[in-house]
Amino acid sequence: MGAKKRRTKWLTVTAMLACIAGSAAMADARKADEPGATLYEVTENMYFYDRHGVFISPDKILGGLVAPAFRVADATLQGTAALGTPLCPSALLLTNPRAKTCTVTAAGTDNIDLKDFKGSVSGTYAVVLNVDNPTDAPEYVVQTGTFVGEMDLSKRPLGSVKGTFTPTLTQQMVKFEGTFRLPFNLDTNGRRKDVKRGRPAYYLADDGQTVIPVHPSELSLGVPLVRLELNF
Repeated sequence: MGAKKRRTKWLTVTAMLACIAGSAAMADARKADEPGATLYEVTENMYFYDRHGVFISPDKILGGLVAPAFRVADATLQGTAALGTPLCPSALLLTNPRAKTCTVTAAGTDNIDLKDFKGSVSGTYAVVLNVDNPTDAPEYVVQTGTFVGEMDLSKRPLGSVKGTFTPTLTQQMVKFEGTFRLPFNLDTNGRRKDVKRGRPAYYLADDGQTVIPVHPSELSLGVPLVRLELNF
């Protein structure tokens, strides 16, 4: 099949998927104990603001001159969604046929009140395929959408998020819930410490006690990544 015909086919598929994304009738192919999607925070740029929403310059923060009120961050994420979920509604989108998953990227902004570590999050997402280089990460966008939600980071290293996402060209909002797992180190007494490069890192399980080793695939340039598990 020629490149032009492939592009036409994919565009047709994209329009179709935008209409059916989030349908409750789609079968969920994942196991019962697996999340619908798992994303990792690849980059993050964070800033501080005062109670009036005014940006606080780094010299004032690092110099201890001002206590920030809000933490605002822009982040990019990448990961996979299981076949049969709203982010992977068709086998035509699989980027890992053996695992039956689709690749998903996202860019979001959160605004967290440092008084209770709760706040809002919003952004955009894309489902992507690999087209011209099967060796690198997928990049061809075949589905897009937006998301909004509320975050709770008051129980770090566990966090939670609830919200909705809406595929482009549709008005159908899909509810989601998620768990953030922030990586940490353990000292010789088994107590949690901040992450240090080169040392074993862990995530905290839902019971608040069990530790989950960070897998080598969950590192970026040797640094453990924040993991986000989503269910729909």
